[in-house]
Amino acid sequence: MLLYYSPGACSLAAHIVLEELELPHELERVHTGYDEHETAAYRAVNPVGLVPTLEVEGRRLTETTAILRYLARRAPERGLYPNAPETAARIDELMSRLSTLAHPAYRMVIRPDRVVKAVEGVPHDGIRAIGQRDFGAIFDHIEASLPSEGFAAGDYSIADPYLFVLWSWSRYAGFDSDRWAKMSRIARDVGRRPATRAALRAEALVDESGRPTPPERV
Repeated sequence: MLLYYSPGACSLAAHIVLEELELPHELERVHTGYDEHETAAYRAVNPVGLVPTLEVEGRRLTETTAILRYLARRAPERGLYPNAPETAARIDELMSRLSTLAHPAYRMVIRPDRVVKAVEGVPHDGIRAIGQRDFGAIFDHIEASLPSEGFAAGDYSIADPYLFVLWSWSRYAGFDSDRWAKMSRIARDVGRRPATRAALRAEALVDESGRPTPPERV
């Protein structure tokens, strides 16, 4: 398997799951901070120009939530996406909130220029303010839905590394991550897992001692 990723982007969730499930894989960096996702070469891989893309035996899968479910089903015995209908629905619910609500709000904060693109006269500060409002609101909602113990859906699942990634973005969106105590507990537990540490090292997001390194470019 080949994962097209950008360091610290939502593709990190798929990278963590690949490590967690010990699935053989290679990495191809497409740094969104340098607009490498907009090149003709990458558009030929993923016409939408987003990461992640997962290539499996010449076939390509896109969209974080779809890739996470696919990977979990490659190793069903590990239970990262259980068969129990309600538990699976809770995982889907959280991942949907992250992908359709939190992620777009974050994009408004960190790269308002990409939100409005070539539209003239749109104030970026206003876009950022809307993004911060919406990001904080959906994180407050997610925080209220999380359990006081364990992971997001009880046992560790594909929802947890995805939550870890967006939680890690919160400081770039202007928030103190500790504002969300339950989310912070889960994220820190995810961050201590060997698979997470391996993915962070591979993406140069931590140094050799395991300390976070500043992003090369957001």
